[in-house]
Amino acid sequence: MEEVVTPPAPVGPALAVAGLGWGVGGMVIVEDVTLEVAAGELVSVIGPNGAGKTSLINLISGVHAPRTGTVRLLGEDITRLRPADRTQRGLGRTFQTASLFPGLTLIENVRLAAQAHLGGSLHLLAVPRPDDVAQRRAEAALERVGLLQRRDDIAGRLSHGDKRKLELALVISAEPRVLLLDEPTAGVSVEETQPLIDLIGQLHAAGTTIVMVEHRMEFVVDVSDRIAVMHEGRLLMTGTPRDVMTDDRVRSAYLGHRA
Repeated sequence: MEEVVTPPAPVGPALAVAGLGWGVGGMVIVEDVTLEVAAGELVSVIGPNGAGKTSLINLISGVHAPRTGTVRLLGEDITRLRPADRTQRGLGRTFQTASLFPGLTLIENVRLAAQAHLGGSLHLLAVPRPDDVAQRRAEAALERVGLLQRRDDIAGRLSHGDKRKLELALVISAEPRVLLLDEPTAGVSVEETQPLIDLIGQLHAAGTTIVMVEHRMEFVVDVSDRIAVMHEGRLLMTGTPRDVMTDDRVRSAYLGHRA
């Protein structure tokens, strides 16, 4: 009898949006955006204010429902799924402003996020069990972002940079395969920016697929595999950092230089 060989699973992009469009009233904010992101790739989305960058992230994460187009995560169509269901399928997302429980400790914040992802309640145990999976995930996430030693500090007393790290820990605790970062260095001091950049680089090096909206061009050029440029709601071009930074259309539309 011949040995039955099971064919390998189809290899495709970790994230794919096709013909994505959205607007408010009669105003078009995102129009016909098509973009594929390979597994383990870091793609930065740049563009002038009002270009539709955060709106694109909102469409991918489920905050907004698109008028047109589709969103596929790891091969599955998630276009009509709720944000929580997308998280369950491996999509993580941070926001421009960190969303934390300021009166709780760091470990309590992350444990709640881990419990929610595991299908548990938002109830905090006074003394977690030794075999508590959410507790282990929370500790591992805090260690990964360099905040484990501060686990019992109150979240609201953290510096802005450490709050951004804590928000990343919340997302990491759900073990996302694709991570959306919306302006991760926004409002972060110069002294705290490099440690945050290093952390994002470590996540990328560990194989996490990342789509990042970011305004600090020196950071974008340094860490990105590719850069997607948006202008007036449309995707102007996608390419390597070198290709994008030398493109006349980008210099005209984004960098303020005339072609």
